[in-house]
Amino acid sequence: MYFVWEVFGKTNFSSCVTDAVAEHGPESLVIGADLSGADVDQLSLFAACQEAATTSAVSIRCYLSCNVSTNNPLIDCRYCPDVISMEDEALSAIRKKKNSSLVQAMMDLKAGKLSAVVTCANTGAVTAAAVVYLKRFPGLHHPALVAILPLPSGPVVALDMGAFVTATGRDLMSYAILGGAYATTCYGLSCPRVGLLNIGREVGRGTSELRQADQMLSSLSSEAWKYVGNVEPADVFSGCVDVLVTSGFAGNIFLKTAEAMVKMSRSQKASGALLAGVKGVVIKCHGLGSGEALIAAVLQAKTAVENEIVQKLTVKWTMGVRSGI
Repeated sequence: MYFVWEVFGKTNFSSCVTDAVAEHGPESLVIGADLSGADVDQLSLFAACQEAATTSAVSIRCYLSCNVSTNNPLIDCRYCPDVISMEDEALSAIRKKKNSSLVQAMMDLKAGKLSAVVTCANTGAVTAAAVVYLKRFPGLHHPALVAILPLPSGPVVALDMGAFVTATGRDLMSYAILGGAYATTCYGLSCPRVGLLNIGREVGRGTSELRQADQMLSSLSSEAWKYVGNVEPADVFSGCVDVLVTSGFAGNIFLKTAEAMVKMSRSQKASGALLAGVKGVVIKCHGLGSGEALIAAVLQAKTAVENEIVQKLTVKWTMGVRSGI
């Protein structure tokens, strides 16, 4: 396997992973990261690349905005000129900057040359590129970023953590199905408890979208997961839910607040968020994550590929759709 990292000067880098001998070996893992605006040291990135290569037993292909060479047989350097910044409009950027690491990684993943993408790039661009090049699950309107909250009572699968700012009632119901499928697939929960993040537990609280989602989820019968109703932020930390459903805007704020409250380290093992609902493994990392966090994300993506997470989520999503979504 090849892990492909792309570095743009001192402020940006992206990584991808591709298969050295696709015709003779297993599927590859693709890691992509764009840290536009962050103070990134290229030497640190190369050190992280070499550690990732060693710990994951893979080769790494580095796409660079400058000429860099290495004698390390596990590292392969490539030049890539385009950079997608945090300020770029997502859809326009992926259409105009075809030689960016993110777009190249998604195109290669679509072509079957890669098996996963891990990126620290502009979240909007990551989501747009995944939807355009990889496509969504059948019948799914919006994919969602899935983050794992490592609480003392057990992991909580939280989505959407920022792929889309807004969410309709139907989107939130879709997230419940995706989250329940993720909790079952990755943590072996036979009937995970699903809660809807809201400003109060009572029926009728929140926005019109939340009220609609609460009604739809309450009326949806599912043997795969149990809807427990509205939950407040504090409830999540008490262990009352296994899956937390929310819009990307509220979810991103909740996640960043949780990180500050419980001092969750971005270098922890599950350092990235899976973009659930697209036909490929895409892991989104925080733009200010450390080299250790990116190495952990590489391992996370590798595990997702080896365990066929996307294939299993697709099957469970299809079953959920047939159940009445």
